[in-house]
Amino acid sequence: MFRAVKLYESFFWLALVALALCFFLPKAAWAQNSPKVVPLSAKDVSLLLQIASEPVNAALENRAPRAPQEPSATSQLNKSYRMVVSVNLDNKLLARAWELREPGPLQATALSLGQRVISEPDIGRPLNPDEYDRAKFSLAIIFNLRIIDDEKQASAAEALIVLSGFNYAVGLPRDLRSGSTTFELFSKACELSGLSPTAWLGNRATLYAGQVEEFSR
Repeated sequence: MFRAVKLYESFFWLALVALALCFFLPKAAWAQNSPKVVPLSAKDVSLLLQIASEPVNAALENRAPRAPQEPSATSQLNKSYRMVVSVNLDNKLLARAWELREPGPLQATALSLGQRVISEPDIGRPLNPDEYDRAKFSLAIIFNLRIIDDEKQASAAEALIVLSGFNYAVGLPRDLRSGSTTFELFSKACELSGLSPTAWLGNRATLYAGQVEEFSR
């Protein structure tokens, strides 16, 4: 009986350790081995913005959204990078959707986020139909993402990400005026995501920074 109890305890602790590893390790792993950025052409950027805004354009024109043409095998649009799509209304951020953990090819990611940002955004609210014609889309491509210990290891010209518990906050350089500090951007990211502006300072928060290219139309 004693041996059975000890065996049960061993299995219990092994399962607990495995569960902890499943939760904590991926949190760091998804920020490692980020591919180096490959510059996109003006044509590629224009196409990505068109794809992201296609659900709104289709609604305005009372038609079904058009599927984008498959890129060639050598196209940079086949590359996979983390992406954020934002919608601004009257020069104010209304909604934002992102793919941070397992991004697919750029073209597929832009299509997915374009659909999500107007109906089920990660932050903000869905667009009302009467707002479609005033919506302005922008996208950000994040690369070389890394974990940092504090805001001094980042730049306000980078994308800054906070993982607090199960909640994400994403800050982009365009969220604040030029010359803002990383402290201000991390705080703004949390505020935009509905968290306390100081959530990123908590012991359970993990901070990330990555180079970013932002585009708008």
